[in-house]
Amino acid sequence: MKGKTLSFSVAIVLSLLVSQVIFAAENIAEIGNKISVDVGKRGAIFTGSIPYQFVIFEENHKSRAGQLEIAIMLNRLYQQYGVRHFALEGAVKGKDILDASFFHKLPDEEIKVDIALQQLKDGEISAAEFTTMLYKDFILHPVEDEKEYAVELTQEAQIAPIMYLYKIASKSLTPEQRGQANSLIQQDKQMEAIEFIINSNLWTNERYKIINSSDIRSVSLEDMVKVSDELVVKANEVKADVSQAEGSLQQFKKFFSTAIKRSETIVNNAFSIAKSFPQAPVVINVGALHTADIANFLKDKTASFVVVTPRSLLNGNKRGDLPSEAYKRKLNNQSVGPAGTLGALLDGRRKPPPSLTQPWHKTISAIMVAGTTIARAIASGGGMIPPNKPPFNERDLGLSAKGCPIRINLMELITVKDKNERISTVFPVKILAENKTIWMAVQTIPIKNTEAVLDLEATLKQILKEINESRSEKGLIAMNVKAVVSSSKEGAISTVQGGS
Repeated sequence: MKGKTLSFSVAIVLSLLVSQVIFAAENIAEIGNKISVDVGKRGAIFTGSIPYQFVIFEENHKSRAGQLEIAIMLNRLYQQYGVRHFALEGAVKGKDILDASFFHKLPDEEIKVDIALQQLKDGEISAAEFTTMLYKDFILHPVEDEKEYAVELTQEAQIAPIMYLYKIASKSLTPEQRGQANSLIQQDKQMEAIEFIINSNLWTNERYKIINSSDIRSVSLEDMVKVSDELVVKANEVKADVSQAEGSLQQFKKFFSTAIKRSETIVNNAFSIAKSFPQAPVVINVGALHTADIANFLKDKTASFVVVTPRSLLNGNKRGDLPSEAYKRKLNNQSVGPAGTLGALLDGRRKPPPSLTQPWHKTISAIMVAGTTIARAIASGGGMIPPNKPPFNERDLGLSAKGCPIRINLMELITVKDKNERISTVFPVKILAENKTIWMAVQTIPIKNTEAVLDLEATLKQILKEINESRSEKGLIAMNVKAVVSSSKEGAISTVQGGS
């Protein structure tokens, strides 16, 4: 059932099966230098007095490019340095089960590699989740405390320091500045007026630059806590009326104070992992605001570490970042897919919880494997389904895997042509947990640049290039399989027949 167009995936699968028994010991600085070539940069290093080593990846939680770069570096750590353990920010200890065993039970290693790559490309999973989906012996460890992780930064809390700065700066406005601000307000430019007022005062301007910085690596958690304390003192000093924002500013301070505690908790739990598995470095990856605290807590324990930053974060590259709405869905334990996509039909400043813990991820993975298998099998057979005899069975589709959350009635498969005479296969998928049926249409498409894709790292770099050039194909569930979903059979057929 495997088409010749995907022969490069065989090379990827073979590379996954090759493991080194002996890994050369190197100092932590050299490890950071070697794994970051082309995709990142080694930052701070510390050589401690105890035999535990840590690699700290800092990230922008919304960046798909950053996750691809980290995935490349993680694969190098796995292959070259025997790294098998990852301390995962956003995963709660004693609550989250970071288990990819269902995915490992699904059939066809080649297709599973493609599915994992597609989910990483779409932003559905992180680099760490991608790696554990590929390698059964790569273990993700939850390292968060539930009460600490539950503290959120509400919209009111985010706005509170700006309200303080506005009220404080308003006290020092000259008559001319007041007139300029009123002119902006009359032009319905409220935000411009607020920023004009804040920037008119040197003290408020300096604090505004901190809390509004677009460079998350230039600001620390302590900076945020310090600014919130300074705002309270300054407001009292100039007698600014900030009564409406007092409670929200306290929430702002609590969020960042708790984030400092989270950093210490993450380090303590990661340290326990290193004690249990001292043979290779343990990876910690956190939002860039946590980096300085994580490094300081490890230094206090005299443990060796290196900080590595993805190139996209260093360069401020926001191409391919998850849109705000998609990121909000991820924070709420949902798929990033917008309305009309597979993820949607199934359903700041804080690390989203891991997708592996969510039932929807198991369901999506099962559907993607089955859909890809169907599309490629039909394409390799000339695009026709023999009467009552599709060229695959339930085992081929992964439907017989223990705990499979979906069912597909193979007798209801039909083929439909679009206006360009391309064939799609349409079929129903029953989602058992919801007792709900969706209809799916799948179609193979040509793969571009296959000659350049020879192994896993090359594939990841190719996907990274596509994201950076904003030329990703829409609606893919695997590297050469496109899908549409609908709540009805008629809707799926109509979408196919109206396709271009």
